[in-house]
Amino acid sequence: MPKKRKQPETFDEWVGAIIDSKLTVHSWTQSQLADSIGLSLTLVGRSIRGSRALSVLEFERIASVLGEDPGDLLSDVLQGFGGLDKLLSEIPKPVSEDSSSIDDLETRRLQKEAEQMSVAEIERNAIAATQDPERRTDEPDPT
Repeated sequence: MPKKRKQPETFDEWVGAIIDSKLTVHSWTQSQLADSIGLSLTLVGRSIRGSRALSVLEFERIASVLGEDPGDLLSDVLQGFGGLDKLLSEIPKPVSEDSSSIDDLETRRLQKEAEQMSVAEIERNAIAATQDPERRTDEPDPT
């Protein structure tokens, strides 16, 4: 009998839980997934447990090999996690003595912009944020 998973709490745990559920639906093992996307079984296992964040490109590759739409997977993750507002609320805010500082106003402006973005726009921005503009390649995973 398979182990019962604990309820995911963090965003990364929700990503892993949704991917794990899709693996079950498609009768895939973590080993098969690792081979298909070119990551080690250790990294895939850590990602599914939520102890390692997936890059946007890894997330997209996983969706592709499982025949899933990345936007739909992301929507499932956000729904389980508690929504985009909850995710945005967990972004650390700048430390300041004055709560109406420019940094706080900029953070609020960016949060409002992000709330109005489509999933595709969020994905494009996330991909752009991981690219080195001088080399035009993805930066290596720091973990």
